[in-house]
This record gives sequence, C-alpha cells and structure tokens, in this order.
Amino acid sequence: MMHDEAKQVIAFIFKRSGKKTLPASDVYLAISMELQWCSPKEAKTFVKEAVTNGLLSETKQGITPSFPVENIIIPTGFMPSSDCFSKWDSLSELSKNREIINIIVSRVKEKIQMSGEDIKKDIQEIASMKLLYEEVAAIFYAKKMDIEINDLLGDMEQIVFTSEKNTT
Repeated sequence: MMHDEAKQVIAFIFKRSGKKTLPASDVYLAISMELQWCSPKEAKTFVKEAVTNGLLSETKQGITPSFPVENIIIPTGFMPSSDCFSKWDSLSELSKNREIINIIVSRVKEKIQMSGEDIKKDIQEIASMKLLYEEVAAIFYAKKMDIEINDLLGDMEQIVFTSEKNTT
C-alpha cells in the first residue's frame, strides 16, 4: 500500500518534469520545497529508501523510476499522506536496528558455533523474559558470551534513547 502512494509521488514528479532521469536533488527539492509535501530531511530519506526498495534506479546521470510512470494514475489535486514520507524514516531506522542485531548474531556465531536462528531465539527469549528491547537483549547476550561490541554502543545508544518504540 505504501509503495502505491510512493509510486504516485515518483510518477507525479517525473511526469511533471517531462524527463526520464533527474538528479536526486531535483526530486527531493520538488517534494519538499516546491510542493511542500514534507520536510527536506523526509524527502531525502524518501528518495534514498525508494532507491533501496527498487522504486528508483540510480545511475551516474541521476535517478530513474524503475516502473513505467505513464501507467500510474495521478488523481486530480493529488497530495500524498504524511505517512508516505514519515514511514520511510521509521523503516530506515528499523533496518538499522536489525543490522545491529545481525552483527551481534554473526559475532556470537563465530565464537560459539551456534546457528543464527538459535542465537536469535535466545535473544528474543531474553527480551521477553526481562522485558527489554531486542537490541538491548542482543547486547546483554553478547556481553554474557564475552563478545566484543564496544564499536556498536554508540549506534545502540542512539537507537534506544532516540527511537520511538512501540511499547504495547
């Protein structure tokens, strides 16, 4: 569903420009400054995540939609929801959280010859039993297994203390 709205935003910008390729800056400036659909930061994240998710292709010349924009219907008076831009930001944060957990899992795997699935189950069990975020449980688990994680603590601190977590 979010991809449909993102495709509409991308199609709108490219149809409006009449070009098949645009510099990334033209896209995020159009979204944020010209159309005022979101903040510049959200627009940059939107473009970056659209590339990551395969909606846009990046070349030396700029970015190009990876789908035929002419097939996308743009309703009259089109204006995307604010979720279209803010959810990309939280998806990016979510992938960063997963990345840190995956780093810890691979370090534990190297040291104690356990499967990644078993390690993740152990981390989830700790998180559930001790009522911790999974990221914090992963750090707890790594320390328990005497795994070096000091290089991850800055990122972990940022995730734990600045993320808005769902506490329900």
